Amino acid sequence: MKTFLKINMLLIAGLLLLFPFSESRAATKPELLLTWSADVFAPQGYSGKLIPSKGSTITAALELIDGGKIINLSPYEVRWYRGDNLFKKGKGLKRISLTIDVSESIGVPLKAVVVGYKGVEEEATMGIPAKEPELIIDAPYPLRRVSDATIELRALPYFFNIENISDLIFKWQANGISPQGGSEASDILELTLSSPASGSTISVSVSAENTNDASEIKQANIILTIQ
Repeated sequence: MKTFLKINMLLIAGLLLLFPFSESRAATKPELLLTWSADVFAPQGYSGKLIPSKGSTITAALELIDGGKIINLSPYEVRWYRGDNLFKKGKGLKRISLTIDVSESIGVPLKAVVVGYKGVEEEATMGIPAKEPELIIDAPYPLRRVSDATIELRALPYFFNIENISDLIFKWQANGISPQGGSEASDILELTLSSPASGSTISVSVSAENTNDASEIKQANIILTIQ
């Protein structure tokens, strides 16, 4: 009986020594962190993640963390893979840029490998989403019902492959007619109502075209009701 108890105590002591050791090892395991950002346009005040579209540039970066410290990777080769294909490699290559092409319109799989740190390969993968640009008409009228003689609408473009909004050409129509005075080229439309009947509707549409890429064009539509 004493021998049995002695064996159990030895087993428990061994387990108590083993578990902290395992946790300590797990806590110090190196971790490779990947991040990305996209060079696309969004209206002022947009706080979400910028999603790349066809033709836009993505910047991907990495950091290797070990024991809570950022590791200097200049002595180690870093390999970047685009899907299964080696894209770029080099010592200390922590940052790369790439462009979304047509075949990657739904996203880009990216993998990074750090070779030789502590004698092993540290790797991490991430999927970078991609989507078509979007165009929204901002109509600050509850239930899209208007009563003022003059109404103002704004076109809000998202994720176009442009530097600023002046790189877009806007074309407005109200009930199929382009407004006069040249304001159709602006992202803002001021529309004057001339004694419209209560309950009648106005169909407004706008398109936005990238002056640097005619294939990048989007359209938005809304219907307003006269009170």
